[in-house]
Amino acid sequence: MLIVDRERLLENVVSIARHDELYFNQSSPEISDAEYDALVRETEVLLEELRSVSPRDELVYQAQEVLESVGAFPEFGTKVEHPSVMGSLAKATEASQIVQWIKGVECDVRWMLKMDGLAIRIVYDGGNLVLAATRGNGSVGQDVTGNIQAIDSIPNKIAYNGHLEMRGEVILHKSTFGKLRDQGENFTNPRNAASGSVMQKDATVTGSRGLGFRCYWVEIEDELETLDAMRDFVRSNFRRVQWVEMDTVDERTEDWITEHVIEPLTEKRPSLDFCIDGIVFLANSVEVYHDMGWTGKCPNAGIAYKFPPEQKESRVVGIRWQTGRTGKETPVADIEPTYIDGSTVRHITLHNYANVLELDLQIGDTVLFEKAGDIIPQVVRVTDRQGRPEGQAPAPESINYPHECPSCGAATELTENGVNVMCRNLLCPAQLARSVEHYLETLEVKGLGPGTVATLLSEGMVRGIPDLYTLEEKRLASLEGWGARSAEMVVGAVMAKRKLLLWQFVAALGIPGVGPTTSKAIAKRFQTLGNIREASQDDLEKVEGVGGITSRAVVTGLRTMQDMLTRVLEHVTVEDVKEATGPLAGMSFCLTGKMPSCRARKEIEAEIETAGGEVKKSVGKGLTYLVQANPMSESGKSKKAKSLGTQIISEEALMDMMD
Repeated sequence: MLIVDRERLLENVVSIARHDELYFNQSSPEISDAEYDALVRETEVLLEELRSVSPRDELVYQAQEVLESVGAFPEFGTKVEHPSVMGSLAKATEASQIVQWIKGVECDVRWMLKMDGLAIRIVYDGGNLVLAATRGNGSVGQDVTGNIQAIDSIPNKIAYNGHLEMRGEVILHKSTFGKLRDQGENFTNPRNAASGSVMQKDATVTGSRGLGFRCYWVEIEDELETLDAMRDFVRSNFRRVQWVEMDTVDERTEDWITEHVIEPLTEKRPSLDFCIDGIVFLANSVEVYHDMGWTGKCPNAGIAYKFPPEQKESRVVGIRWQTGRTGKETPVADIEPTYIDGSTVRHITLHNYANVLELDLQIGDTVLFEKAGDIIPQVVRVTDRQGRPEGQAPAPESINYPHECPSCGAATELTENGVNVMCRNLLCPAQLARSVEHYLETLEVKGLGPGTVATLLSEGMVRGIPDLYTLEEKRLASLEGWGARSAEMVVGAVMAKRKLLLWQFVAALGIPGVGPTTSKAIAKRFQTLGNIREASQDDLEKVEGVGGITSRAVVTGLRTMQDMLTRVLEHVTVEDVKEATGPLAGMSFCLTGKMPSCRARKEIEAEIETAGGEVKKSVGKGLTYLVQANPMSESGKSKKAKSLGTQIISEEALMDMMD
C-alpha cells in the first residue's frame, strides 16, 4: 500500500502560497527560483500520490488550487480580472527536454530571452493607454494604470487607434539598479526593485526610477498571426517599447539548440544590462498556440529553459534551528562568509531534519552550494568531510534536532516518516503571524494582509487572534503611514466579522488539514461548537474525509486553544448549524469551468448555500448536480458525472432553481 507523506504535502502547500505572496505581492522572496521550482515539483509528486489513494481529501483541492495559481492574489488596490489567463511556462533544464517539446509543435519555433521583471498587461483603446494590471494570480491582477503611465518608456498615446492589448515585463536595468543602491535605496536585486517601484503609492516615485519595458505578446482587433508579426507591429508603432530579443530555431536537434542558443546566451548573460533567468521557446503561430491548449497554468505551446545557478564552496561553522510559521523546525547552516552572484552569503537553510541526515553533514564540513536570483542558497552536496569516510554516522551534537521548540519551549515531535521536526503548539509565538493571517484570510477580512499583520505584531498591538477585536482606531491612526480613514476601515473590517458560521470559525483556527470542505463536514455532523470541542478522535473519524491525523490535530488543537477560544468568543457569535431550508435544500452541487456570467465561483457557491444547497469540490456518488459552464465540455468531471448518472445542468438552470 502506498504511504503518502500528507504532512509534507500540507507543509509544501502552505510554503508555496507563502512564497507566492512574498514574491509577487511583497517583492521580498526568501528562496531562490531553483528552490521554488524544486518545491513545486516535489509537491506535484506528493499530490498525485495522495490523489491516487484519497481523491476526495480536502488537501487535494487545496494543493491543486495553489499549484494552478500562477502568482498570488493581489492584497491591495483595485482588482482587475484578466480576459484570458496570464500563465506561466513549463520548465526545462536540458536541451533534450526542449527537443521533446518541439516534436509536438506543428509550426516554426522561436526562442526569446526570459526577462526577470514584473509581468504586466497593458491595454490601449483609441490610441490611449486605458488600463495596466499586474499578473496577480494569473486570473486577477492589481490595477497599476497610474504608475505605468508614469514610466517614460511606455507611451500614454500611440498612433494605432484600435483596441490593443500588450503583455510584457517591467524591468530595471542593472546600471540603473546600481545607481539607486548608491543613492541609499535598499533593494536586494533588480527584479524586486522593478516590482517595488511599480507598487509605489506615489506614481511620481515610479516614474523617477528609470524603469524599462520589454514586450513579448500583442493582441489587436486585426489579428496578428505570428510572433514575427507582433514584433514588427511593436517596432512600427512604438518608439521606446522594445520587443524581447528573439530569433528562429533553425534545427530541432539537441546539438543545434545547445550550440546556437543555450551556450551563446549563457555566455552573454553576465554582460547584459538587464536580468534574464532563462530562454523561452514558443510556437510562432497564434492559431497553433490556442489549438495546443493548456495544462494547468501552462500553455502547451511554450517551454522555458532555466539557466543553472552559480555554485561556490564554503565551510560550515554551525547548525542552528528556527521555528517556522507552520511550526516546522528548520535547520540552518552558518557558513564562512562567501561572495556569490552579487552578494555575500552567511547562512543556508537545510530545509528539514531528513535532509541533514541525507547530506551526511557535520559542523566543520565543506559544502558546495548554489544560488539563483541573488536570494538565499541551498546546499548541493558535502565536498569535504574532514577525512571521515562517506556514510559514517554524523556526530549527534552536530545535527541532533531540538526536543524543545526554540521559540516557545513546548515539546517537539519528529514526524512519523522522520522528515520534519514539528512544534504542535498552535499558540507558539513563531506561528503567531501565520495563524492571524490565516484567520483573516478565511473570514475574508479585507485590508489586513501580511504587511498589516506584521505591523500590528511589531507594534505589540496584536499578540493573538482575540486582540484583533480590541484594536483601537486612535492608536492605529497614530502609526507611521496610517491615518484616521485607514484605521477606521481596518477596525470596521474586523468588527464586521463578529457573527460567524460554525464551519467558517473552525476553518479559521488553522488546525492542520482542516480547510473549508473538512470544516463544513465537521460542522454538519456536530452542529454546534460545543459538540465539536467535546468530540473524541473516534467521533471525528466518523466524518467523511477525516482520518486519524486530522482527528488528532482537531482534538489536540482545540485543547491547546481553550484559553484563546474563550477570549475570542467574548467578541464573536458562532452560529449553530440549522437544518437546511430553501429551494436547494437536500441537493448538492459541484461547479466546473468559468461560468457565462463571469461571476466569481465563491459568489455562486455562497448563493447555493444560502438557498439551502451543499457545495462539493468533486464529482462522486451522492452528488445531485454538476453545474457545467460549457454544455459541450468533455472534461474529466463531465465524463465522471455521466458515468455515475449525475445530472449536468447549466448556470442558467441553477439560477432558475434558486429563483
